[in-house]
Amino acid sequence: MLDRARQVVGSGKVLALQAPTGSGKTIFALLVALNVTGKALFLVRTHNQFYPVYRESKRLGKSFGFVVGKPNVCPFSSGDVESIDIDCRRCEINLATGVEFGEQPASLVSKLRQEGLANGFCPYHSLLFSSKSTEVVAMTYPYLFLPWLRESLDFNLEEYVVIIDEAHNLDTISDLGERRLSRATLSSAMSQATSELVRNILSKLQHKLSALPEVGERYLLINDPPTLEADELELLQDEYEALRAKMTEQRKIGRNHLGSVLRFFLSLREPGRKVFLNGGSLVSKNPDPAFQLDVLNQKTLPLILMSGTLPPLNYIQKVWGLTKDIEYLDVERALPTTVQGKREWLLAKDVTTSFQKRSDVMWGKYASYLMRIYHVSRANVLALVPSYEVLRKVLGRLKGINVLPEDSRTSMEDLSRAAENGKVLILAVNRGKLSEGIELTNGGRSLISDVALVGIPFPSPDDYSKLRAEAIAARTGVANEELLVRIPALIAVKQAIGRALRNPGDSVTVWLLDKRYDSPWWKARLGAFNPRKIVL
Repeated sequence: MLDRARQVVGSGKVLALQAPTGSGKTIFALLVALNVTGKALFLVRTHNQFYPVYRESKRLGKSFGFVVGKPNVCPFSSGDVESIDIDCRRCEINLATGVEFGEQPASLVSKLRQEGLANGFCPYHSLLFSSKSTEVVAMTYPYLFLPWLRESLDFNLEEYVVIIDEAHNLDTISDLGERRLSRATLSSAMSQATSELVRNILSKLQHKLSALPEVGERYLLINDPPTLEADELELLQDEYEALRAKMTEQRKIGRNHLGSVLRFFLSLREPGRKVFLNGGSLVSKNPDPAFQLDVLNQKTLPLILMSGTLPPLNYIQKVWGLTKDIEYLDVERALPTTVQGKREWLLAKDVTTSFQKRSDVMWGKYASYLMRIYHVSRANVLALVPSYEVLRKVLGRLKGINVLPEDSRTSMEDLSRAAENGKVLILAVNRGKLSEGIELTNGGRSLISDVALVGIPFPSPDDYSKLRAEAIAARTGVANEELLVRIPALIAVKQAIGRALRNPGDSVTVWLLDKRYDSPWWKARLGAFNPRKIVL
């Protein structure tokens, strides 16, 4: 298998690697990459995922480097800053020095912040400079998929095999390039502005946003969004640059809200951009994922896509728009013994989150199921709902159990603390940060015994999903419900189940809490051929 993978990547094809957690896909991909070009550029979703790459690189005896965003290492940054707002040209410590990557990334970042300030060197540019001479480099998705950030690296991508880990996340890659504008951002920008003219511009924008309707979590297309004239943009640009320079000179770089406003309006000049209303904010984004992913079609870019829940080949080609030749390697089919853990399936026949069936009675049934699951579970329970609206409806009806609900402030540390205090039901939203990021283990074994899937996490039927489907259909001539609706839901479901299977010895009870799972399509793709049917 390794020899075949080398041949695929070496011939210029894309290797699509479907392999479960714990199957060794990280070291496998590194072996392929290092054999083909001698250098690997490893892309992950978050900085927390650097450590496995560091560990496997060291096991192979290969030099390892990494790059993090400026806000993470700049000694003068408050941490909640956008990288583009940190102007290194004006900084007095913008020189790079050599970095020894002899310790794990998280501890090295903390050390460099302190040493950079004390010894007068820039931690960010030192990491960037030193990583160019290592055999393996780890960084997060934005460094490849945001053009301005990719160009700032000055890496020759043709020298590397690019490995994209957890590649199922490319389905929401458009989120990386989105720009948001809220009343809170405008209010903060007004407090930062020194020009009365700029404050008047921002005040008018705030008034226009206040007149927009409340739409909650769904995306509503705004056909006639607020705009700024060229002279207004110029005034805003001058004010932004002045604040940016002032923060650098004062060695205290915080959130530049003027920059957030400016970039929102500049983004509207980009082709394919649409403006939506979502959660009280205006959102500028391109609904076609192929726009952001087009960099992967470079003929001279060696590429490996890998995930435990990789979409099927036709999805990668049609929805993501990859035009290069792709060889799809499903490790679970090629080597069935690698299948991760054991699964017991139960299917509820009396509940559904279908919009037509939603009611207080239905939410009460779901709450009853979750309380029952909590009391019979061996360990912690992960319950996934399709939206924050459903989460709120169910949460208010849960009684007498230890619940950790996901919200905008929930962290992995909160989760660990809750689990230490006894069994907990984690109530999270599919495709949210907890459904993707949960790693609740002890000694490599999962501490989650049950996964409850409250409904089917189909994409929200809003204007964004509609325009996304239209863009894909216009590009491919395909308007297929399976590709556009079912496959994204399937990936989310598999991801949720995978949170409980972190080791070959793990086992999980999967509760399919929606009668729509009782179909040949779902049973075949989940491997749940004979689930036990249940009713309250």
